Amino acid sequence: MSHYTQNKLAEDPNHVWAKMLTIIPDGSEVLDVGCSSGNFGEELQHKKHCLVDGVEPDAGDAKLAAKKLRKVWAFSIEDEKNIEQIQRTYDVIIFADVLEHLVQPAKVLESIKKLLKKDGMVVFSVPNMAHVSVRLALLEGVFEYTEVGLLDKTHLHFYDLPAVYDLFKEAGMKLEQLDASSFEYSDLLIKKRLEAIGFKPTAKGNELLHSAEAAAFQYIGKATVAAGPPAKLRPTTQAVAKDVQALTNEIAENKKVITRLNDDITVLRNHIDTISDQLQKLAASKAYRLGNVLVGPVRLAKTLRKRG
Repeated sequence: MSHYTQNKLAEDPNHVWAKMLTIIPDGSEVLDVGCSSGNFGEELQHKKHCLVDGVEPDAGDAKLAAKKLRKVWAFSIEDEKNIEQIQRTYDVIIFADVLEHLVQPAKVLESIKKLLKKDGMVVFSVPNMAHVSVRLALLEGVFEYTEVGLLDKTHLHFYDLPAVYDLFKEAGMKLEQLDASSFEYSDLLIKKRLEAIGFKPTAKGNELLHSAEAAAFQYIGKATVAAGPPAKLRPTTQAVAKDVQALTNEIAENKKVITRLNDDITVLRNHIDTISDQLQKLAASKAYRLGNVLVGPVRLAKTLRKRG
């Protein structure tokens, strides 16, 4: 990457580099974890007069970074023994688009706290899986990995806003600042994609797809060491499991309603049977009385015929 291109990225207020540069204090001693070929560290040295070391597991990139930064370790930060090789402490430790690639990111964050100075901070960026592009793709039934971007095929973890908070809580850290680079979709594009799969845009739907969480492409922020032990988070229930439980509860409620209706029907049938019996008795009683009324004249007529 040319220095001209690096300057452009660092000066774009919506770019991750520019947002991280505003967070990192001038003259900081910095450890850039996953520093790649050292380009961002180089910008920190030029623009913020920082002293920058790096950690990079790719040997080729580490070799390039070593020409730009003060010190570079070519190893994985996930190995505790490797962390022990770093005998310095830092004002800032950077994880720029790195946490989502780690097997146990919370464990790594907890482990590197010993490399932070007393008032040190972790500065990070992570892609947002709740971006509008992913939401629409899932509605379309599509989840395709890519070479780079939100669905980079090397990502091991996917984060939305609550998951970012949970990650640092689990590591015994607290978020002090959070920002986002944004990439919002137009109303027309959203409308076309929804209508293509048979959905009609609504005010509520547009509100969700234009929300800050949907527009955020990457989250950028800083975290510091929290007082006390790391939080023990309860396992998150999958969305499908939540929906199944909700449907189970709804079915149970509907069964109760059906039972009550059946009871009401039974009561009504009993009332109908009672009324029917009463009507039959009433009809029989009237018929008996009518018969008695008719019997008298008939007998009189027979008697008169005999006498005549």
